Amino acid sequence: MHAISLDTVNRRIDNRRVKLRFLSIFLVFVACSAAAQPADHSSLGVLIAPSRTVSVSKELRAALPKNVAIRLVRKTMLSPNGEQVIIYEAGDEYIPHSHVAILKDGKRVADLNLKQIFKHGALGEMYTLFQAAEFHRGDERRAFVAAFRNVGDGSGTVFVVLTESAGHYKVWKKATIQGRFKLPRSGEMEVWQARDSPGGEIDCVWCRHYYEVEFLKWVDGTLTRTRSIRTERPLDPNVIADKPIVIER
Repeated sequence: MHAISLDTVNRRIDNRRVKLRFLSIFLVFVACSAAAQPADHSSLGVLIAPSRTVSVSKELRAALPKNVAIRLVRKTMLSPNGEQVIIYEAGDEYIPHSHVAILKDGKRVADLNLKQIFKHGALGEMYTLFQAAEFHRGDERRAFVAAFRNVGDGSGTVFVVLTESAGHYKVWKKATIQGRFKLPRSGEMEVWQARDSPGGEIDCVWCRHYYEVEFLKWVDGTLTRTRSIRTERPLDPNVIADKPIVIER
């Protein structure tokens, strides 16, 4: 059995572009909210499809490009006066082209697609919103995190964290296999990712995996890795990937 890395996952996503157009009979469309949308588990494996579109006002619709599918509208307090985080898709249900936009006073002040953020075509084209949340950073400021999973088998999970400082918005990113972003009560953030070997490969996509857990803290407003550990035993990736954002209150 061949080992599988994150690059392999993304190459497979590239190769699925045409094939996914014939999977619509199997895809289940589910609503997106602050909680994770449910994944469709079947005898074929795990299938991920974009959530339903969100209805918005004419004013908000006019601030965005035409003919996009809006997946999330969230009022946030990343800046002192607040803003709106919008996640929309400029593609279709098979090749979503996900964007993360920020609106202030009805105008877009930031708009990045995943391809720009991760500098990888498959990430920009094939990942759809799965879960999102706003959280306290621990320094009286707030941050916003969104988790995206690839359309199809959902084995790739990427995270985008937004923060604001002095009127400028910053993006922190992380690409994982079947990952999780966790904020424990202790305040030290964690990123979990399937990692059966030091090189990052996994032996079987949906078999139980050892996980690498990276610990992060805020340094000058930027998430910075401090250390990492490996789980003592393999874990079920479905449990991790189906709830990619965990914020303990």
